[in-house]
This record gives sequence, structure tokens and C-alpha cells, in this order.
Amino acid sequence: MNDSEMIVAYHPPLGQGKAHRPEAPLKLRQIWALRTRREMAGKAQESALFNLAIDSKLRGCGLVQLRVDHVARGGEVLTRASVVQQKTREPVRFELTEPTRIAVSAWIAKAGPTSGSYLFPSRQPGAARHFFLGGGLGDGCHRALGHGVDAERPRSGYP
Repeated sequence: MNDSEMIVAYHPPLGQGKAHRPEAPLKLRQIWALRTRREMAGKAQESALFNLAIDSKLRGCGLVQLRVDHVARGGEVLTRASVVQQKTREPVRFELTEPTRIAVSAWIAKAGPTSGSYLFPSRQPGAARHFFLGGGLGDGCHRALGHGVDAERPRSGYP
């Protein structure tokens, strides 16, 4: 077979011809649906991580670098917290709502992190958990809301 007999299929690049716009924020009823589903499933870590993300509006990298001292003192979860944002080096102050305090205290009771350690530790000792946008919490949110993951979120061209 020579080069003139080869047939090559053309695949347009991913996302070509589609409007690129930011995703719409979650509605209040969607947030509460996700909160209750995580609580009912008994997923303490996911529940605490999701609730802290909603309350703090921190980026993922800042969220997983929270330490126990930032949100709890003396075995009690604080009502207000302040952390320095990694990207901007600006202090971020946020209030922890009642569902968040309950979820964080349940996670602390289950995982048993010590004072000064990361709230969401990595599998490697002494390291913070890595945050990867392409998997985990985001996919579960879209599936829990009844959306197809591929239909709702644009995917990167990487396998």
C-alpha cells in the first residue's frame, strides 16, 4: 500500500466551533442537594471539603492546604476563619455555616488529624492533599445533579 492509497480520517479539534463561556454558578437548591446527598452517603471528607469550598470561596489549592488550626481550636470548630490565599498572598476571612461546622467536626472526629497538621492530608506523610480539577469532586457533583459529565463540562484534549 503506497501513500496515495491511504485514507486518513479528519477529526476537528475538541471544542472547535463551540462557544466558550464560564459555567453558571450552582443554584442554592443544587448546593443543598449536594450537601444532603454527601451527608446521607456518610462521606465525611467530601462533605467537609464541599462545604468549606462553598463557604470560603478559596481556590482548590488553598482549600487542601488548610490546617486544623485554621478551622478548629480546642476540639471545637470555629465560626470564623482567616487564611492567607496562596496565589494572591491576601488574607481571606470567611464564616463557617452550621452545616460546614458539623461536617468539619465529623471529619476531624473520623480522620483524627492533630493540631497543626493538614485538615485534608495526603497519603504521603506530612504533605497536603493534591487537588486535581479533572476528577473527583467535580465529576461527582455533575452526576449527583443528574447531568452527564461530558455533556455539561468541556473536557480537555488529554486522555
